[in-house]
Amino acid sequence: MGQAIANSNAIAAATAASAPIPASCTPAVTADCLRALPDTVVRTQLAVEFNKVMASPPSVDLKVLPKTIKQIFIDGTNSKVPVLNGTNENEYTLLIAIGELARRAAATPPNFDPTNQSFLLSAAGLSSHGGRPGRVPGRRGESDAHHRRLPVGQLSAPTRHLQPALAAEFARHRRDLRVQRLQRVQARAGPGLLIYAYEFRDQTAIPSIGRNPANQSYYFSMPQGAGHRTRSSTCSSSATAGRPRVPAQAALASAMASYWTNFARSGNPNGAGVPAWADFGAGAVLGLDVAAGGSIAPLTSAAFAAARSATPARSGARSRSGLC
Repeated sequence: MGQAIANSNAIAAATAASAPIPASCTPAVTADCLRALPDTVVRTQLAVEFNKVMASPPSVDLKVLPKTIKQIFIDGTNSKVPVLNGTNENEYTLLIAIGELARRAAATPPNFDPTNQSFLLSAAGLSSHGGRPGRVPGRRGESDAHHRRLPVGQLSAPTRHLQPALAAEFARHRRDLRVQRLQRVQARAGPGLLIYAYEFRDQTAIPSIGRNPANQSYYFSMPQGAGHRTRSSTCSSSATAGRPRVPAQAALASAMASYWTNFARSGNPNGAGVPAWADFGAGAVLGLDVAAGGSIAPLTSAAFAAARSATPARSGARSRSGLC
């Protein structure tokens, strides 16, 4: 439905702007209409309207997707095909870094000195991360029962400890929810549904933001570890910013590519040349890491949910020594 609204609004906006609109766009916006749109309309009116209604969720167009993916799984009406589901160990560090970057960039002149702590997140600034002070952010609609409180001692500690504490608490919170949700999906679908769960854990992956392009120095106050985006970079790039993969990262990337390819081919990530990957129904989550960090090894779902060491523990220098 969101996509249909975006399409109609885009055509109306383009028409108002006297853009050339194909005849196939009347009386209804069809696939042929969209394929025939001029490049200028696609890049302007259509892009603007699409971003307004789409954001990050997929489009519920009442055709391909009659409901949100989440609701389909909640209702148990999803196709009973194998599922591969994963996340990063330090998923939230990128979002914290983006906030710090915005504050540093807004300074006059912009300040990228990592020793300057005046740009760090304060307790009062927690609201910008979707929650009240002392409350871990969660997705809209989740009950307070799903939220954990940051320890009072950490909130009253120096500001430099707040960002790592928030990142660690968010990671624990998301782990708990993820295990609960996968268990619910498994219970509704029955033992016939195979779920392969993983966590990307490479602390040496170079984060996607935070490097000074002039000298590659890192200017954030905390390492991002296995933050958001690092998994896809590991899988898709042989080098980024002129930095080739080290052998341990190349080996991890090769194993991940094999898992993904095997799964796409057969619905099972297992195959020759990679460590065995047990399905979630057997109580396992696969940890994906370089050899020095623990290699590729199974984590029990209980241990995964209860893990407490979710803050990037490596130094900023090591977090910059890797892949991208």
